[in-house]
Amino acid sequence: MASVTREKISDLYEKLVLTVNNQDYMPEFEKDLKAFSKKANIHGFRKGMVPVGMIKKMYGQEFFSEAVLRSVDNEIKKFLEEQKIRLLGNPLSAEGSTFPELNFKEPGSYTFEFEVGLYPEVEIKIPADLKVTRYKIQPKAEETENQIDRIQTELGTLKPVDSVEGPENIIKFNLAQLDADGNEIEKGFKVNKSFFVKVFTPEFQEKLKGAKKDDELTSVMKNVIDPEKSPEVYDNMELNPADTAVTESSVRIKIEEVSLSEKHELNEELFEKAYPGRGIKTAEELRKVVEEDIQKQWDQLAENNLDHSLQHVLMDLPLELPEEFLKRLFKEENKDITEEQSAEQFPRFVNGLRTNLITSHIIKEQNLKVDQKEIEEEIKRELQQYFGGADLESPEYQWLDGYVKRMMSEKDQIESRYDRIMSGKIIDWLKTQVKIEEKNVGQDEFVEIIKSHNHHH
Repeated sequence: MASVTREKISDLYEKLVLTVNNQDYMPEFEKDLKAFSKKANIHGFRKGMVPVGMIKKMYGQEFFSEAVLRSVDNEIKKFLEEQKIRLLGNPLSAEGSTFPELNFKEPGSYTFEFEVGLYPEVEIKIPADLKVTRYKIQPKAEETENQIDRIQTELGTLKPVDSVEGPENIIKFNLAQLDADGNEIEKGFKVNKSFFVKVFTPEFQEKLKGAKKDDELTSVMKNVIDPEKSPEVYDNMELNPADTAVTESSVRIKIEEVSLSEKHELNEELFEKAYPGRGIKTAEELRKVVEEDIQKQWDQLAENNLDHSLQHVLMDLPLELPEEFLKRLFKEENKDITEEQSAEQFPRFVNGLRTNLITSHIIKEQNLKVDQKEIEEEIKRELQQYFGGADLESPEYQWLDGYVKRMMSEKDQIESRYDRIMSGKIIDWLKTQVKIEEKNVGQDEFVEIIKSHNHHH
């Protein structure tokens, strides 16, 4: 009979020593030989009539090794189930251990040593006196005039030009997140937008000078658009300016078009183009609508900042992890990366694991669920935003029903929306567990708060 012993290496980190003997694996070995002999097609024998002894002579070692390793796998699983042990990741061969030499001609006892990380006890205890701040931002007065100027320019007459000459040019571009080797990340963030050149950082504006259609430039996201000075631009791109996984990422920008705009007059034609169906008749009415839009943008940024603060509340909850085991596991799963890359990526790996363990516990404890209807509504919301608030129920958008159905048939599309919706539900639950203080701040003060926060993380 197989035997397993446990040896503690450190907290949540153990060695399992498993010994199997011929009683554990020989019945399966002999069963496999007989089964194969009935279907083997070997020259000189009728199919299904090959003697077991011949099969054993020809393929014995292969079948023997498979039977022993299958027995090891089964005995480990059985032991973990009986002892009610939950693991983090898969067992690893113990450091310094040697794989036993398996010999089907001399079946005997074999010992295997594994190292395992144990699943920690997760307990969500949020301090009763914990406070987080929701900022109410007062935008600068000139923001309204600047936005009206942008509307006039963006809805003016666009004239294609050969290359970027200065900050007043408009570029239509594709932006994609890159990995460490400069390859586009399949599930990374992507942006398709048109921006004035003056939106970009001064350094990137210099790189853009002379750039033409189909030119490609690479940089780091924070060096393309400053997350501290232009958080609203990140919001426009549906990216989080406080997320270093975004701002520190390498990106490639491909220019699709370079143009220059002649401003549109302030008239009802402009008002209708900018805000279809709103019935705006005067410049003053336009100004009020723009002010409301700007306030909504800053309110959303403030809410994103609150959500980010709450995410840190989760990450800062105490949770013991077997970090030495996780270092071994990380190296086993990332054998092709350098020591420098490993040192950089391992903390993110641990933080990601910590967050997953905590959020999984909350989902289970609070019985949080995402149904199909919610995912469909999320897709429609994205489309509503993409089409600028158009009435998607109107006849001209009937084709969108088919689009939504196609999205719902794609696993990746469903999973990405599920994760987003569930993350929102976890944050919403967390908002009920902490005290949220409201604080009025100016636009510049809020930008400084974001900057200070980024410097601390």
